[in-house]
Amino acid sequence: MLGVLAMTATIVVLNAPPSRNAAQEEAETFAARLQKGMDDALFSGKPIRMEIDSQGYRFAHFENRRWRVKDDPALREASFKGSVIIKIEAEQAAIKNVQMLDGDMVEAQKKHFVHLDPIGVSTPVTVRFGNIPEQVTVVLSGNGKIRVVRDDN
Repeated sequence: MLGVLAMTATIVVLNAPPSRNAAQEEAETFAARLQKGMDDALFSGKPIRMEIDSQGYRFAHFENRRWRVKDDPALREASFKGSVIIKIEAEQAAIKNVQMLDGDMVEAQKKHFVHLDPIGVSTPVTVRFGNIPEQVTVVLSGNGKIRVVRDDN
């Protein structure tokens, strides 16, 4: 009987899915919330903006000629876990123009604004979630497609 239990326990351990590390969990949560923001823009017919920096992110909608923080619990403000290193790469023409004019890194570059349009178009952004031994990247393309890519180098 004890031998059967030991063999069963071994089979369960060998067949268990690999555990996800903090970077994987953070990337998947971020991607799901980003998809929720895209869906919200599409279904409401109103633009949504995600404000993101290395500390966290939040969503806002445009109402009465100004951006207002979303009150939807699924799009509430979120902070990134301290154990995960975050790197953000976003195409922002205004920041590139300032850099070209004065050659300096500007303070505004620390915060990125990702626009989610009701017709499915978005500001392209790549967010890398990293810790040792792996990195996970979330890519939002200009056509609104979201991909989660695991990099096990």
